[in-house]
Amino acid sequence: MSTPHHDATLHQADHGLTLPQQLILVAYDPEAGKPRHVGMLDQRVAGAAIVELALREAVTLEGTSRRPERRRIVAVPGARTGDARLDDVLGGIEAKPRDAHRTIGGLARRARRDTLEDLAAAGVMRREPHRVLGIFPSDRWIATDAGRGAALRARLAAVLLEQTAPTEREAALIALTADTPLPRALVAKEDRRRAAARAKAITAEQKDAAQADHAAQAAVDATVESVKAAVMAAVIGGVVASTAATSSG
Repeated sequence: MSTPHHDATLHQADHGLTLPQQLILVAYDPEAGKPRHVGMLDQRVAGAAIVELALREAVTLEGTSRRPERRRIVAVPGARTGDARLDDVLGGIEAKPRDAHRTIGGLARRARRDTLEDLAAAGVMRREPHRVLGIFPSDRWIATDAGRGAALRARLAAVLLEQTAPTEREAALIALTADTPLPRALVAKEDRRRAAARAKAITAEQKDAAQADHAAQAAVDATVESVKAAVMAAVIGGVVASTAATSSG
């Protein structure tokens, strides 16, 4: 088992980006300006923000429910990140601690849009107004530096092909998307099955590590596990609602 290694600069996001920003960067086609290979992106971006806070030791989990998504996410007293967006999320958690499922559900309403706007403000992406059929607004978000996203994708691909050990941040990013087509899309066709299997293995390793003695690492991995469970609950709920609507129609 390849345990994620601890970054020397844990409190500095890789490539200068937070985890939700990295997720957006790898999920969006840099030329088409639309997400590909990642469903339920709103919930995943919201979940990535929670994991980022856990990486910065600003939130932790309470409760022993066997259902990870029902564990309560709470703010560490006095914790602040110095990032305005993350501290806004942290303030909401501090004011009203809720379980992972409800926390992500609340954040998902604006998480993706807020993250895209932050990336645009940082000059990483730009918004291009667009209308489907000339009527329905559907903005495109184009990468201003395609090389930045390509470098991140290449790093994740190297992890998935076991050419390098993942950082905590990379392991979290892979775990958050392991159930999507993204891991397969990051590698060559002949390596897709291997990449998908490795993504699942990294997720399983994080689940095991959540039982570890190292308190900080265990908190991060337990948070990832809870976030993934909350996202999957949202996925299942969406499928059930869609099926019910189709049947009634």
